Amino acid sequence: MRYFVTSLQNTRLITMKYIYIATLMSLFIFTGCEKDSGDPLPQVYVEETIFLNNPSNFNLTVVGGWIYHQGGLRGLIIYRQTLDEFVAYERNCLTIIDATCSRLAVDSTNTFVTCPCDNAQYLLFDGSPTGGPAAQPLKRYRTSFDGQVIRVTN
Repeated sequence: MRYFVTSLQNTRLITMKYIYIATLMSLFIFTGCEKDSGDPLPQVYVEETIFLNNPSNFNLTVVGGWIYHQGGLRGLIIYRQTLDEFVAYERNCLTIIDATCSRLAVDSTNTFVTCPCDNAQYLLFDGSPTGGPAAQPLKRYRTSFDGQVIRVTN
């Protein structure tokens, strides 16, 4: 009987050691390996409200429509992807951040967003890089839509 109790105690000790080690390893992995977002832009507070019934936002009433809007570092580009989904991009170029020419612009085809400084180019639909020195997608902000109002936040 004594051997059984000692064996049971040893098994519990070994199990507790494994739990302790697994917990420590999990903490090390999840806190020591913080994901680098790779975002070269400084963080700014963004909380914008866009009313679709405002005449200046008329372009957003159709899928594929877009507008420039204040907020962010150098402004926002708001784009309507579907009937219920909008995306909001930072209008500051990711490759040349502090130059006066680093404000992104939508091209005349309404397909691409281009940096006038270095011709970095992105798709307006999803912000993915398509040309020039652009290596990462445009910075996006969270959007929500209730049928009348678009809210843009970070």
